[in-house]
Amino acid sequence: MTIDLLWDPRFWTKLAHGLTLALRPALVLMLCASLTTCASGRSHQNFKNTMQSDIGRGLDDPYIYRNRNSNLRVATRTLSTGNVEEEFKGGLKLNCRVFFEIDQTAGKVVGWRYEGSEEDCAITP
Repeated sequence: MTIDLLWDPRFWTKLAHGLTLALRPALVLMLCASLTTCASGRSHQNFKNTMQSDIGRGLDDPYIYRNRNSNLRVATRTLSTGNVEEEFKGGLKLNCRVFFEIDQTAGKVVGWRYEGSEEDCAITP
C-alpha cells in the first residue's frame, strides 16, 4: 500500500464497507444477546406479576391460573395449616413448578411460590 492510496477516498469507502460486512454478524449477535437478556428479565417479572395477581381471588374465578390450566396440575397436598397446596407445571417450557396455597374455608387463593430458574419461570410479555 502506498501513501497515495491512503488519500484516495475510494480506499476508505471500500475499507469501511469491508469492515461493516465483517463486523455485521458480530453486531447482530451482540444485539440479539442484549435483547434476549432484557426480554428474559421482563419475562420472569411478567411471570411473577401474573401469578401474584391470583392472590385473593376466589376459586370460582375463571381467569386464575389454576382454573385456566387445570390440565397442568401435578399434585395436591394438605398443609399443616389446613390449607391445600396445588402444584402446577408452568413457564415457557413447563419446566417451572408453581404452587398455589388455597384456603378452602374462604374459597380463595392465599399464597403462591415457584421452583425453577428465571429462564424456566417466565411468561413472554
